[in-house]
Amino acid sequence: MTGLFEYYVIKTLIPVAFLVIGVVLGRNVQRLDDRSYSAVCLLAIAPFWFFRHSLSQIPFTYDFIFILFFILFHTAALFLIAYKFFHILELSPRIHRLFLLNTVAVNILALRQIQPLLGDPAQASQTVNTIIFYYMVIFAVFGAYLIVDERSHYRGLGNILKTPLLYALAAGLTLAVAKIEVPYKALEAIDPLYNIAIPLALIAAGILVGKYVFFVQFQEYGVLIPGLITVLSFRLILSPLLALLIAPLVLMDNIELQRAMILTSGAPTSLLACVLVSYNGKQNEKRFVVLCFLFSALIHFLTLPLLHFLLNSWIPTPD
Repeated sequence: MTGLFEYYVIKTLIPVAFLVIGVVLGRNVQRLDDRSYSAVCLLAIAPFWFFRHSLSQIPFTYDFIFILFFILFHTAALFLIAYKFFHILELSPRIHRLFLLNTVAVNILALRQIQPLLGDPAQASQTVNTIIFYYMVIFAVFGAYLIVDERSHYRGLGNILKTPLLYALAAGLTLAVAKIEVPYKALEAIDPLYNIAIPLALIAAGILVGKYVFFVQFQEYGVLIPGLITVLSFRLILSPLLALLIAPLVLMDNIELQRAMILTSGAPTSLLACVLVSYNGKQNEKRFVVLCFLFSALIHFLTLPLLHFLLNSWIPTPD
């Protein structure tokens, strides 16, 4: 129990420290350009992170194929329900896409925190690695499609083909499938960029908090509250409920894998969404997405233990 507690403390305090660094920078460096900083994170650093992670995949295994179909089915169901619901609200196309981005994109950092709850450490690590890979693909595709230039309704599909994240994932997976070993010197050069990707993204989110979030402006934030509640309800409540409904339908024999898919489906809103919207969005959109990230991460500390408790009652681990 002590080791698990230390794991969560370390995994929580270190990200918070990077976030606070960003907040301090955003508050005190007047000419700090969050868009330029996010462009470096998104276009220069994140592709190496995505490439390096995709290299670690083990394609054509049962788990790899099953997780693919589960996540695709689950994400498609969540997307369609959210799309119809947000359409009923008669939101502007740009806000509609912003809500969908925060509903579909998943916080990869939170997926790592779920890992100790998944049984055998080695198997849990590989399972979470595979889940992270597929959510990286979803972010690369949906992120580029949903964040479009408001002057064009047809630029979204073209943006998918322009994002370096998708090509990085494809290149890494191709090498993994072909079992081509990347030279050690190349990995030695890539690994530092891989290791700093999440800290830089956390600092980017902190900069958004420092520049755009002032908790004395309660009247202005009142406009955001209905949207926040809606998106967080979809991300933290509806998403795991859908996973609970889908899991029995796929007739899965691996109970640990079934539990992993349900637990990870309730992960909070993506950290990378903050970086993406910082690069492409407007001031109110940046404020909204970083508040989604912060509140979903905080609420997840409550919803994850609850979901884990329910799983232990409904789908207990095999003896």
